Amino acid sequence: MNFHRNDEPGKKIKFSKAEELINENLIDLGSELGINSLSGFLSADILNEVLNDRPDCVGIRLYNANEINSLILVGVFDTGDEMDENLRGMPGYVISRGTPEQTQFDRVTRRFAADSVWQFWKIVVVFDGQDVTFASYFSAQVIRELLQAEDCNGINFYTIGLLKNGKFPFTHMAVPAKHTPLIGIELRGQGGDCIICPDPCPPRCAPERQTGNDVQDVALTRAELRAAIQSMEVPEDVSETIAGTKYLIAWQRVQVQDEPDIA
Repeated sequence: MNFHRNDEPGKKIKFSKAEELINENLIDLGSELGINSLSGFLSADILNEVLNDRPDCVGIRLYNANEINSLILVGVFDTGDEMDENLRGMPGYVISRGTPEQTQFDRVTRRFAADSVWQFWKIVVVFDGQDVTFASYFSAQVIRELLQAEDCNGINFYTIGLLKNGKFPFTHMAVPAKHTPLIGIELRGQGGDCIICPDPCPPRCAPERQTGNDVQDVALTRAELRAAIQSMEVPEDVSETIAGTKYLIAWQRVQVQDEPDIA
């Protein structure tokens, strides 16, 4: 059964609304992280490279990572599984690094990617109480359409509240952008649409594969992660259980019934 499609439209909003949401979703992450909002830039080159890693890639999945304004990027199959490797045997995961003035993109292993998401989750929850670890999905069609914006050479992805500004559950909003080395990032797409991922995980998560009564590659649950954080030690078996088949980290399913702030 397919969980994702390569033509999912996402939630379209005008550029003016995207600007409002950026200003309304300043998340107080405190001095430990040194930032009050979460965003990350991915170049058109790296986005197209990941989308072309395999012919059956239907879109991309994003996570916030432990470096300031860093993202983990990976292509996904329609089942929701992540592409561990491309057809050339290179790692399927990419981490964005650097500053708005100077960015770089590195291929990393699934284990490294899972560690980066875990470390980010630990820092944010321990020091700031915000639960801003989640996975968002953008279809291949959406990414390619956004990259058609005039004078655009990438996309800036902003963390925003899905239902309440600055509050869990969170999602990513994609805004066309232009990156100029040593200068920084300028937003583009004033005449077109920006896209919000309307169904991040959590609350909408692809089911793990089942074998009898057991789940293969079971990821750590939120309760287990919190217990590990309280002891400030990673569980001994974290290398085996930090990542499930579908995601780099596991969440309990969340029932979301509140009315959204986002029109």
